[in-house]
Amino acid sequence: MYLRRRRNLLLLAILLGAAVLSWWLLSQVQLIGEAEDRARLHRPDFFLDDFVLLAMDESGQPKHRVMGERLVHYPDDDTAEVNEPYMEIYRPEAPDWQVSARFAWIGPGGEQVRLQREVVVERVAETGVAPLTMLTEELLALPDDEYMETDLPVTFLGSGWDVRAVGMRGWLGEGRMELLSEVRGVHEPRK
Repeated sequence: MYLRRRRNLLLLAILLGAAVLSWWLLSQVQLIGEAEDRARLHRPDFFLDDFVLLAMDESGQPKHRVMGERLVHYPDDDTAEVNEPYMEIYRPEAPDWQVSARFAWIGPGGEQVRLQREVVVERVAETGVAPLTMLTEELLALPDDEYMETDLPVTFLGSGWDVRAVGMRGWLGEGRMELLSEVRGVHEPRK
């Protein structure tokens, strides 16, 4: 009887171990399947090579023009990636802006644009307004709000001056920039 009870306990332990192992294997297969589903869903639905897109405002006037080497759109989250983006922002009563970078990520609906690597933002010179160049490695832009920001080092270059800082917030519509820390500048006197 002792041997029979021991054998039953051993059989019960083996069955319980098999059940736990089966449950673990099933959960691993489900996790792998979910990861594959997510990867399968994040596939592009279209791409554009050497493209030019022109956006108009409510009155039919050009608002901005976006160009790039390649744009890839992902329908699952309505995002896009752009290689070598270049953008011109047209402003009716102020100087235009030109923006370029090596890479851009565009959020759903184009509400956010994250520019990365060799970001250059230039204000075009007009009568009474000097040109301005801003350089950084990453920039978050909210085009509809005419707002941009970075936490990384940023350099501003103008006619006879050079300002460097770490972090910046800019409101293009207001013509206002806020430099966040470690601000240093050099200004050459006019001759």
